[in-house]
Amino acid sequence: MQFARTTTGQTVPTLDELVSGTLVAVQPLPQFDRIPARSGVVLDAWGTMTLVWFWGLGQPVPGESVFAIFPREITVLNTTLETMPLGSFESIARGMEAVQARSWWPSEMNPLIDRVAQVATERHAAQLAAQGH
Repeated sequence: MQFARTTTGQTVPTLDELVSGTLVAVQPLPQFDRIPARSGVVLDAWGTMTLVWFWGLGQPVPGESVFAIFPREITVLNTTLETMPLGSFESIARGMEAVQARSWWPSEMNPLIDRVAQVATERHAAQLAAQGH
């Protein structure tokens, strides 16, 4: 059996592996030149595609910083929300806070909002434990 490969030569992740909060590197197919080639975070599955937010491009806005990506264009990163640098995590957390400050947001954002809140709580608890509290 031969597994599909991403554009970077890695095994193609399944939609089940691309859960909300998964950090990924995206290398879009050449015909999709509007999609940035950079790191992002998975929001949710969307049909046979995955919604990815490129938090470095600003708040989550479809077509500007959120795109539907084919799994074959995605490489899962070893870094997680729990292990990524604090500044990067805080940038994602601020983006989720901005979404929640709106009167309405797409339901596709809910899994990442929940995941970021969980990781923020865990990071805070670990920080307190390290300080002896």
